[in-house]
Amino acid sequence: GELPRAFWHEDKQGLITAVDLAFMSTSRNERTPIEYMDGAYNILWTLHPQAQSDAAYHRGADISMLSQFASEEEVLFPPCCMMIVQRPPLPPSRPYAPPAGPAISSTDEDEQFTVSFPPGPLGLAFKSKPPPPAPPRSVCVDDVVFGSPAHL
Repeated sequence: GELPRAFWHEDKQGLITAVDLAFMSTSRNERTPIEYMDGAYNILWTLHPQAQSDAAYHRGADISMLSQFASEEEVLFPPCCMMIVQRPPLPPSRPYAPPAGPAISSTDEDEQFTVSFPPGPLGLAFKSKPPPPAPPRSVCVDDVVFGSPAHL
């Protein structure tokens, strides 16, 4: 699946967020989501949950022992997980030039975007590969994958 271009626009707080309304199936086995992908553009997720707090529980449930395919090492997250997009620091060999305007733009074919749990609501983390290069908002990611949403 593809994220619409509007997804990459920051909100009034300067954040790019999304809420997954369904249960979200992820995998600890990085090969699992890759095997489910087709030849089109795909959305890839990397989980970075925070510790449990009084405001929220930020962990998924490891359901691999209940799964028909235990080798997938499935972890299930509840509905309404809030995701916050963050740009991790790039290695020195790949300098980053800040994007122009409120949207993310890049010509680097291996940029990585990560989402983390907010302090209160539930959340998860992700990498994404939006539509093919089109001015000015296209982003690609490397092949390192940790999880994938179930509904894609």
